[in-house]
Amino acid sequence: FILLILDRYIEEEKSGLLAKFYTAYLKHGLGGLESIKGISWEQFVTYSHILESVLVQDLKELQVLYEKGSYSEKESPDLPSILRLSALGLAIHFNGFPKKISVNKVRGKEKIVRAKISGDGKAFCRILHNGSVI
Repeated sequence: FILLILDRYIEEEKSGLLAKFYTAYLKHGLGGLESIKGISWEQFVTYSHILESVLVQDLKELQVLYEKGSYSEKESPDLPSILRLSALGLAIHFNGFPKKISVNKVRGKEKIVRAKISGDGKAFCRILHNGSVI
């Protein structure tokens, strides 16, 4: 399965990224270690399909979004990139309509955003950076 995926990749960068997802899958087998949280085979397959579909330039936009968490209503993200990331489930785009999201539920703080990173987008980025979901 992995060799078939590697054979379909055009960009060299994606092969190295796939290796990080595979390493995270192998860590899943180390289940007894609480400091290491890997991914299941199903998650590996899902992330490998996402990696196959995503453009390398969109990974750079995802990195910015991961670091920021969201784009405020005053910011102008790369819309085509955000839309592609949203279609892959890595980002949430509010279709041009800024939305209030809770920043601190205890204090009731909110901010208005145009787009934010999804849970899968966060996990995807964590694996690429740390090699595990945590």
